[in-house]
Amino acid sequence: MSRMNPWVKGAFILSVAGIITKILSAGYRVPFQNMVGDRGFYIYQQVYPFYGLIVAFMMFGFPMAISKLYAEGTRKKEDFISIFLGLCVIGLSGFLILYYGSPLLANWIKDQELAPLFQTLAYLFLLFPFISMQRGLFQGKGNMVPTALSLIGEQLVRVATILIGALLLTKAHRDLYEVGNAAVFGSITGGIMALFILAIYSPWKNWIRWAGLRIDWSFMKSFIGLGIIFSLNTLLFIFLQLADSLQLYQLLLAGGESPFRSKELKGIYDRGQPLIQLGVVLATSFSLALVPGLAKLQSEKKHNEIKKYIQLSVKVSVVVGMAATVGYALIMEPLNEMLFQTAEGTDVLTVLSASVVLGSISITGFAIMQGLGIHRPLIWLSISVFLGKVILNFLFIPLFGTLGAAISTVSILILLTVGIIRLLSVKGYKLKASSAFIKKIGTALAGMAATVLISLIIMQSADWFSDSYRANSAFQAIISSIAGAAVYLWLLMQLEVFSKEELHAFPKGKGFFKLFTLRK
Repeated sequence: MSRMNPWVKGAFILSVAGIITKILSAGYRVPFQNMVGDRGFYIYQQVYPFYGLIVAFMMFGFPMAISKLYAEGTRKKEDFISIFLGLCVIGLSGFLILYYGSPLLANWIKDQELAPLFQTLAYLFLLFPFISMQRGLFQGKGNMVPTALSLIGEQLVRVATILIGALLLTKAHRDLYEVGNAAVFGSITGGIMALFILAIYSPWKNWIRWAGLRIDWSFMKSFIGLGIIFSLNTLLFIFLQLADSLQLYQLLLAGGESPFRSKELKGIYDRGQPLIQLGVVLATSFSLALVPGLAKLQSEKKHNEIKKYIQLSVKVSVVVGMAATVGYALIMEPLNEMLFQTAEGTDVLTVLSASVVLGSISITGFAIMQGLGIHRPLIWLSISVFLGKVILNFLFIPLFGTLGAAISTVSILILLTVGIIRLLSVKGYKLKASSAFIKKIGTALAGMAATVLISLIIMQSADWFSDSYRANSAFQAIISSIAGAAVYLWLLMQLEVFSKEELHAFPKGKGFFKLFTLRK
């Protein structure tokens, strides 16, 4: 047991760091949008999915693949030198392709002014091999602290660069594309900070030798495949954003909207991204806490225990995800005004709120299958998500505009969720929702919804802040959400939605048990 403690502690540290970075990554976009407006937000969000693709591999995929190979203890030092050199080739190739291909990419998106932003982003590829390699080696040794600190440091510097740059440049009345370029530059400053923190912990000279350098491409092929598999969880929402980045603006143009209005509409649509991200982080931070135990249970061939863990993981994602989805839908108008200054696009954001519960179930399902060693179907599911989103965008955006993009996102996530549930069933892990659970969760959601609606009606009947509609909206959104969350939690406890056994399955399960047994 003592041998496992450092690894358990390390995994916990890395999970906390991941949650912090995701919250930072979602949170900064609200003040950024407030400074640059919807058109400025559109500019940044057009480039963001490409940043997300790079980070998915640099932050998660390849470091996890390296750590797995290192922890196995069967690889020679030469293998890791080969990996590093292979990553250098990938990084340099990525830089050259994106830097010199930026005009073509910007032209394809129908916004040539985005080319300099893609060129700035290309420099992140040059940091790619160094950050991935060092994070992977530290994780492979069971030392998660350098990786965790580098993740947090990277995001703090990146967010600071974005917000300070936006503040200074907007005050100087600079072009919004210059502001967007400064925001993209934040990814470079953040990457440099991550590399600096990692370098403090491990000088390269301690492990690398430059004699007889070569790349084993056969080995690299399997390594890259492993990196892709470990990146899939992170890539799910990036693929959806990428499809919108490539299609939405130009389809709005084709539908007769002016360039200025199309950019504005895309920026309004992108308001949903930080809201969805925060909701999914909240839901999956609980459900994914159960997943690491699956690999151990599988090695011990405890099939019934695995079924219980899978059932509970999905149950948690449904309970938390449904609350976030229903809550968002009910308070979206005041929330939209509170965060983004206007209520425009509330209907679109309300539809997108369904992505929280669907995305939470999907991400949890992906993590479960990764834990069980089910890899190949995940690759096909991910490809299908991107292609399906592209096809549905072509069908719905010409008909409904940005609402069509929201409908296509929710539709493809419904299909993905059904596919994951079906795949788990085929593998022998059938998910069941008892009528008792459905009644309990339905009752809790109804109680929460009634509380939120009553709170909104009461607060809307009085003009609490007559000089500021935004202050009124903030008051309504905050008070109603707190009241709704309190009632929902209370009903979950009263209805015993989670059994004693289920509560004890969580990390720090005794604390959860004490909380959920505070009944009359």
